Amino acid sequence: MEKIDGKKKRHRRCAAYRKIFEELFSMNTYIILGDIMNQDELQLQFKEKFSAGSDQESLQKEINRLKAEVTGLEEEKLENQRLRRLLSFKKRKSFKELLAGSVGAEVIGRELTDWYRVVTIDKGKSEGIQKGMPVITAEGIVGYVSKVGGNASQVQLILDGSAAVGGLVQRSRENGVVRGTGTALCEMVYLSPEADIRKGNLIISSGLGGRYPAGLRIGKVISVKGEGYLQKAEVLPSVDFSRLEEVLVLKKEGTKE
Repeated sequence: MEKIDGKKKRHRRCAAYRKIFEELFSMNTYIILGDIMNQDELQLQFKEKFSAGSDQESLQKEINRLKAEVTGLEEEKLENQRLRRLLSFKKRKSFKELLAGSVGAEVIGRELTDWYRVVTIDKGKSEGIQKGMPVITAEGIVGYVSKVGGNASQVQLILDGSAAVGGLVQRSRENGVVRGTGTALCEMVYLSPEADIRKGNLIISSGLGGRYPAGLRIGKVISVKGEGYLQKAEVLPSVDFSRLEEVLVLKKEGTKE
């Protein structure tokens, strides 16, 4: 009986260990843990923590703890990647002077609509933020500061129907105006019938209008069609607004009311 009980206990332990690793593999976290400790260390940790007398409840608690720890590590890794992209962008020679006085900020609030048109950032008057300042990321234009508080500000996105940016087709140098549509897309309007614009063309800011400096990415053309005597292009923004977390506020330009 003792031998049979011992086998049953070993089978239960093996099943418990197997469940732990299955849980970890199902979340694609084993690779992340592998960056922290090698497999032998991980196995040793489990053996130390789960003796023969360990029950299912303590095993489940350890699984939950590891899940939370791995999730936190993954969040830190992704945040570091985003911040490195912003820092690299800020050091680019072509924008060095423009970005020298920029202020980094985090998005702390969003307008609750299908395609929110306003976000709130955690910087305000105390950091020198003013109404009208352009807001960007390493990917391109986000929008501009529309309201300023002491320690927070609202940013109107280029998705908003009332937003407009002077646009330039980078390839052909055709000028137009990029405006929001209240959806996930923008549109480039006031293009002449002869304007050389094609699907896939990159649209950048022209600098006309005074709010946004020239040369910043706006988006890519996904379709072109006629609109009366003119042409109109649909533009997919370069910025993924559904994942917007960190931004740069440009302090040297864009202070138009």
